[in-house]
Amino acid sequence: MTTVVILFGVLMVAVGGYAAARPLGFAESLRALWFGPYGVLAASGLRVVAGLALVGAAAESRFPLTLSLFGATALFAAALLLLAGRERFDPLVRWFLARSPELVRAWGGVAVALGAFFIYAVV
Repeated sequence: MTTVVILFGVLMVAVGGYAAARPLGFAESLRALWFGPYGVLAASGLRVVAGLALVGAAAESRFPLTLSLFGATALFAAALLLLAGRERFDPLVRWFLARSPELVRAWGGVAVALGAFFIYAVV
């Protein structure tokens, strides 16, 4: 599970860095990836994998309680997305895409920091 957490952390750092460096390009990429019939399933699946990996790696990490909480939150978010369905997921993505580039940059910075934390916690 540690390897999955590291890969997920690297993915978060890469995506967050891209969002911080190119917020408009990130918005276009987000639009292309998450809209459509499988967007909510992909978003939920990603959260399930991340949540299970975080919970599974928590016991051997530097911050077991923190990783367990993040993992449980990811699993809860996955369930909520599936329950909400595409009808509520697409407007949420549209809302995020309508935010200012500065907010997207800030989100990217948070994603970079959180991804780096996950890597640090399990290495």
